[in-house]
Amino acid sequence: RKNFKKGLGTGHTEKRTAAAIQRRRQQRAGRINSKRLKVDESDGDGAGGGDGGAGATVDLDRLHAAVELLQAAAASPAELIAAAKELRRSLSLDDEVRPTDAVLAMGIVPVLVDVLAGAPHEELRLEAAWCVTNIASGSDDHARAVLPAAPHLVAMLDPATPVLAEQAAWALSNIAGDSLEFRTLLTNNGAVEPLVAVLGCRVPQVVAVAAWCVSNMLKGKEMSALPWLHAGILEPLVRHVVSATSPDVVCECCWILSYLSAREVEAVPAILESGVLAALVPIMAEGAPEAARACIRVCGNLLAVDASTTDAVLGERGLLPTLVAQLGEDRERYVVHEVLWVLSNVASGTPEQAGALVDAGALPPVLRHLAESPFHIQKEAAFVVFNLAVQEEGALFLNMIMANPVLSYFVKFMRAADLALVDHALRFIELVLRRFPRGAETVEVAGGIEALDDLYDSCANRAMAEHAHALVDEFFGEDYHADETEEEAAAAAAPPPPDAFGRGGGRGRGRGAVLPAWMTRGDGAGGGGGGGGAGGGGFGVVPGHAAAGGNGAPSLPPAADAAGSGVADST
Repeated sequence: RKNFKKGLGTGHTEKRTAAAIQRRRQQRAGRINSKRLKVDESDGDGAGGGDGGAGATVDLDRLHAAVELLQAAAASPAELIAAAKELRRSLSLDDEVRPTDAVLAMGIVPVLVDVLAGAPHEELRLEAAWCVTNIASGSDDHARAVLPAAPHLVAMLDPATPVLAEQAAWALSNIAGDSLEFRTLLTNNGAVEPLVAVLGCRVPQVVAVAAWCVSNMLKGKEMSALPWLHAGILEPLVRHVVSATSPDVVCECCWILSYLSAREVEAVPAILESGVLAALVPIMAEGAPEAARACIRVCGNLLAVDASTTDAVLGERGLLPTLVAQLGEDRERYVVHEVLWVLSNVASGTPEQAGALVDAGALPPVLRHLAESPFHIQKEAAFVVFNLAVQEEGALFLNMIMANPVLSYFVKFMRAADLALVDHALRFIELVLRRFPRGAETVEVAGGIEALDDLYDSCANRAMAEHAHALVDEFFGEDYHADETEEEAAAAAAPPPPDAFGRGGGRGRGRGAVLPAWMTRGDGAGGGGGGGGAGGGGFGVVPGHAAAGGNGAPSLPPAADAAGSGVADST
């Protein structure tokens, strides 16, 4: 991204851009950490005196005494609960002063496991689970240290005791969120069905935490959706989304649906038959941006499967116009980015599906983002435009696109540092050369000859460089303009009038993200390409339907390798 901006002459923004990215990462990490750590601000001072901030201090002697008291067989229930609270308060302090390593060194984990396994008092078990939650919110070693507590936490996932179930789900979510190893361990040891049962709870706060735990359990393309489907997860998910249980619950449930839709293809019919798509449309239109983003992700994943699934999704009333509306100038950039990815999946489908996108009025906002938005959004808009242009409907879509001043942007993209974008810009130029009337003259006026020469001279990918050189030799050789005056060439290169073609529209491809299982099989059922393929002589679509089941637009042989993925997983 930095190199691309430098190539466009705006290198002065590099430091500012890097600083902004770093701030966003820090803010996101802070939000995640604050979600993982549970703090009860109503408590008074304990071993961690002060307000819990960086200036707080920890009395290790008091903590050691609390641990010994928890181990004492003769202690009363009140004394045990007080000791557990003392320990929990210290584990709720800020990272800088939280004594997690010291508490672990005192041998607290076996003590907490014993409390979780056999304590008769619900409040004591709650405090023990709370301690485990905050220990697991730390490093990988901290999460690993409390793994012996996991079976007892799973046993606490009972909707009949919602307070305990909520705390157990919170602790398990911290453990699951740490690594694939821990997610696999929890899945294989019976956490799925109890979590689905807690999702059926009638207490919104408990459901929100349980749904967050399920989201963490499903992260990573290696995690299967099938155990969750077999456990009946769709019924409570759909119920909460349709009934709008609470904003937090709806958001978490939509993210779960996004993970399920990115896994095995067997999950797709079940999601479609559940009727949840109808509930996603108003959330995309009116819901909070994060919930809307999750709904958009679900739609994009389903649209990346095959032609029949795409037809079913596009048949949902109001869905496509609602998606297009999310490209408005008032929408958050990450929502726009996500929508462009979804629309690119549609654009890479059948001519009828691409036509539906055009009829929904997508082209004007897509082209606006191509011209005005930051690079990462421009890139996605470019993939939308390319996928439309490559459709072989008598060059109808290409002509509509070329009625707008878009060629200059693809010429600039050939000087980008992003090889996937360079590859598709190069293929778009070839598309214009081969299919657009007087394409060579049009490319010349846009500065395309110089860009092709520069690509040949400087591109690190020699296949793309040779491709550019071959296009120059083929279309701009010695016979170019041999019998044409300069006036005739300029007139031929002029774009057609804006209303020369009947309908307008547009779409984008969005992020190349985690491949679901059906796109990585070697049996012909899928097979999306990796990022940044080399240039070739064909016009294969940016992967969407084509990657997921052969529903892409026809391409001119030989087709180039696809760049990226049509299905998105976690952020």
